[in-house]
This record gives sequence, structure tokens and C-alpha cells, in this order.
Amino acid sequence: MPKGIAQTDISKIKKHVQNTPDSIKFDIKKLTDYLVIPATTEKEKVVSLYQWLIRNITYDRAAYRNGNKRINRSNQDILKREKAICWGYATLFKAMCEEVNISCEVISGYGKTTADAKPNLKSTNHAWNSVQIDSVWYLLDATWDSGTIGGGSDFEQKYGYTYFLTPPKYFLTNHLPADPDWQLLDCPITPEEYKLSAEAIVILAEREGCEKTAKFSDLEEMPIQDKRLMTAIKAYEYNPTKLNKRELAFAQLDYEAYLTEVSERLQLNQDFDSLLIIQAEMIRLCETAAQLTKLFDTQKENCAYNFFNYAVTLTQVTSNATTSDLQKWMDVLSYLENAQAQLKDLPKNMFTENALDLCVEYITYAKSNIEELR
Repeated sequence: MPKGIAQTDISKIKKHVQNTPDSIKFDIKKLTDYLVIPATTEKEKVVSLYQWLIRNITYDRAAYRNGNKRINRSNQDILKREKAICWGYATLFKAMCEEVNISCEVISGYGKTTADAKPNLKSTNHAWNSVQIDSVWYLLDATWDSGTIGGGSDFEQKYGYTYFLTPPKYFLTNHLPADPDWQLLDCPITPEEYKLSAEAIVILAEREGCEKTAKFSDLEEMPIQDKRLMTAIKAYEYNPTKLNKRELAFAQLDYEAYLTEVSERLQLNQDFDSLLIIQAEMIRLCETAAQLTKLFDTQKENCAYNFFNYAVTLTQVTSNATTSDLQKWMDVLSYLENAQAQLKDLPKNMFTENALDLCVEYITYAKSNIEELR
């Protein structure tokens, strides 16, 4: 596989990396600041960070044997244990890049053990990075360049550049991103085409003339919640597996939780018209998620509260030319009864019982207003 390290003299960087003081290896800021000292270009900065990562972090064989369980809870844990699985390599490299103002993304996808192996496309099994150097996005995989795992799950440390800034058409032979935009191709290949030989994939990857939909320039300004939801939508549309379906549902619920913070600010500012729009979107996200997968009771409970909160906000909004007072209170009643029905189907706890009591009070109040208006 062609390597992206060509035409870069790394001897000076390599020596500098090997002399990294032990006193700074647990401090990600001090570590990255030190590593980029000899670098004069963005590419050299990335080379230095990558060189340190593949030489100092080893693959976590215990986690691999336990089904790729993520033992490390943070990048700090990875630095202390000096071990990680693919997700840990990718998240640590992203954090190091961000410390030196280099854009980097963690890419989840389907890896092949060899270029011609039959891929398992039911669920993602690998993670790597895309990094932006001089306004151009490149691909790299620190996990596979740090070493290899043998048949007995033994990890053999190797320091390579096979997967460093490799041209996309070659990188794609054994790395299929869940989000097809991260293939970095004019015409992304399909999951079915990924099952073909490496030679066939390279030829297919050279296709041109497709309409590009990716706008990577917007990524830096996009909140992390929007990124995750966008990626989950694209991943499911690209490969509609059961797992991707569930991941999309959970991404929607995470976004619904993020909108809860937005709605609380609007509530404090008494911006009820905007609040209704946000709450309606929260209800839509919950309903869509419920259609995609079975929700946990806590998730159902949060979704029920959205109907109740929307009804309460409606009572604060003045009726306009398109909505009469009677229609408004009938809508209030409908949302309250919906919330009540959902809460009744859930296991009882202090919060659900309190919410049900409030539903009864508000329903009585809404019916009273409807009677009077009629």
C-alpha cells in the first residue's frame, strides 16, 4: 500500500520524539507542546504526534480478548496505562491534534483484517482518524501502524507508516467508514463493493463525476451533538443494519437531551414561541427514536415529560389569528392526555407519580377552560 510519509524527512523528529522526558508524558498539553517543537509545518506536527503515539501506546490485548471492552475511561487513563484499543488510539490522537490547533476527527467503520478478507458489515469494529493538513483532509490509522495482533492475541509492536496519510483509494481497501463522506472520494463505494478484492476497490474508487454532499468546512463550527446525529443519520442511510438503526435512535435521544438545555434557557428568558419550536422537535426526536428501537423506561419517561412541558408552554402563549383560544386549550388537553397515558405505562417512582398528579391538575384546568370557552 502506498505510504503518505514520502518526501518528509523524519530523522530529526524521530530523535526528538525518542528523547521525550518521562516527566511530561501524563500531561497531554505539555506532551504535545514538546513534541511539535522541531516541526515547521502542519504535516511535521502530525508526523511528530503520530510517531510518539505508535511508539508509546501498545494495543490492549486484555481488552481485545474481552471483546474490545473499553477499559480506559479517558485519554488520561490511556497515557497512564500506555495501552488502548482502536477507539482509544483515535480519541487520543484527536485530542493531541486539537492541542496544537490541527483539525482531526475520529472515524468509526468496518475494518478488514486483510485487504481481501470478507468484511463483517453488521456492526462497526474499528476506529481511525482523518486529519486536516494545509486545508486538505487525510486518513491515518495509528492502531494498525503501532503493531499487529497474532493468532494468539499477542501484540507485536511495530512502527510503520502503511496507514499514515495513505491515498483514500488504497486506505479504503480495508477501512470502510460508517459515514461514506469520510471515504474522501468523489464517488464513494457501496457496502457491497467493499466485499470485492482490493484491486477492484481501487478501480471503483477512481470513479469521478458524482455530486459531492460533504461540507467538511462546516465541521469546525458544528457542535459535537450535531456531528453525532449527522453521522448516525448518514451511517444508517448508507448501511441500514439493525445496529446502525439502534445507534441512530440513541443519537436522536442524545440530541433530545441536548435540546433540553436549550429549552431551559428559553424558559428562563420567557421566549415561549421559540420554546414551542424546540419542544416540538424534542417530541419528534423521541417519537422517531421509538419507531427505530425499543426504548428504556428512563428514556420513555423523559419523552413523556416532553408532552407535558409542551402543553404547559402552550398555556403561556397568546392565541393568534390562526389559533383560537378554544383550539389552544384543546391542544393543551391533547398533549396532557398523551403524557398521562405514557406515564401510566411506566414503572411507578417518585418522579412519575408527581408528574401524574400534575397531569390530573392540568387536565382538570384545561377541561374547565374548554367548557367555559364553549
